[in-house]
Amino acid sequence: MKSPHIPVLLDEVVNVFKDIKDGYIIDATVGYGGHSEAILKSNPNIKMICNDRDEEAIEFSKRRLEKFKDRVIFENLPFSKIIKKYENFPLRGILADIGVSSLQLDKKERGFAFDSEVLDMRMDRNSPLSAYEVVNDYPVEKLQEIFKKYGEVKEYKKAALIID
Repeated sequence: MKSPHIPVLLDEVVNVFKDIKDGYIIDATVGYGGHSEAILKSNPNIKMICNDRDEEAIEFSKRRLEKFKDRVIFENLPFSKIIKKYENFPLRGILADIGVSSLQLDKKERGFAFDSEVLDMRMDRNSPLSAYEVVNDYPVEKLQEIFKKYGEVKEYKKAALIID
């Protein structure tokens, strides 16, 4: 299956997990399944827990990894819940390719790009809170806190006032 995304550092990622004899690896950000597919191909004894917040990516990965279906579990969980859910499994490693994918940026309706028609920015499209609601409904003090704490914006007060 042709993928719309090329996984970065593919050989290096496979090499990290090459000595694992059995058990599960969590791919916390499966995306379009390139890393998981390579790991599954390289080691017939490994099983994967493939997680992503983007349901579109999960659906693609399910099709891509169909030939490994007896060795793959798919999830749509926040990072904070994935380990807890599988704490009794023989977990051997975790892979996380953190960030927004180029495909999310390319699709204007996702609201990640600067020239998007909508301001959405949700990895999980079922999440109730979008970026539009944050910038339009949050008080200026809350925006300042967010910019300072998470955005590391030096001029966080000024930025929040401009939005307000």
